[in-house]
Amino acid sequence: RDRTHTAVVSLNSIFSPTLLNEFRWQYSYEERPRVNNNESNDFVSKAGPQVQVSGCCFFGGVSFLPVRQYDDRLQFTENLSIIRGAHNLKVGFDYNRSFVDQIFRGNWRGVYIFNNINNFVRARDKQINPATNQPYTADQYRLFFGDGAFSASVNEYASYIQDTYKVSSKVTLNLGLRHEAFLMPQPTRPNPLLPQSSSIPSDKAMWQPRAGITYDFRGDGKTVLKVGGGIFYGRTPLLMINQA
Repeated sequence: RDRTHTAVVSLNSIFSPTLLNEFRWQYSYEERPRVNNNESNDFVSKAGPQVQVSGCCFFGGVSFLPVRQYDDRLQFTENLSIIRGAHNLKVGFDYNRSFVDQIFRGNWRGVYIFNNINNFVRARDKQINPATNQPYTADQYRLFFGDGAFSASVNEYASYIQDTYKVSSKVTLNLGLRHEAFLMPQPTRPNPLLPQSSSIPSDKAMWQPRAGITYDFRGDGKTVLKVGGGIFYGRTPLLMINQA
């Protein structure tokens, strides 16, 4: 039942034959409701608790559904190109704000876990455990407490400079440096028993050098060898900080 809406604006400007500019803006919004069959997202259980039997099967309502969630993203990108002789210099800036609003209540309807089929059958048939003189029950029972609400945004800043230098008709060098900062949201209600849960570290010094070389064997563009490399950082999913 995903619904996604996206708007994009792009402006390309030519100030002179050697000075070019590109500006981009985008906004996207996505709804991702997830529900059990025959249920809605109102957290009224119609499917009942989930039962997990190791080595056999699961049945009942999926323990973590429904999930109410929507995301949105706002992005601004600015790129400036300056051509000077054999150099094509590019500098740019990028801003991303990713936001998520979610209600996730894992095991909110209760989960009964049986370590094997025999234990499940004994409990189903209400057999008496001779060790305790009580009916057999599930080996584990799990239940989620709390509203499960998670609402946070991550702000990402990036800037870069890159030079494409045509050394000769056969050799072209690419040298660049990119910097990124990934600013995490902070917990609104940290656990006083876990002091380390009161702060989520941000990545503010992600320096990423890039280098490449292109060699045109005959200078006619028919046989070209390209070699390049750099340091690249991956984005941290918001799911990583959901529990915190």
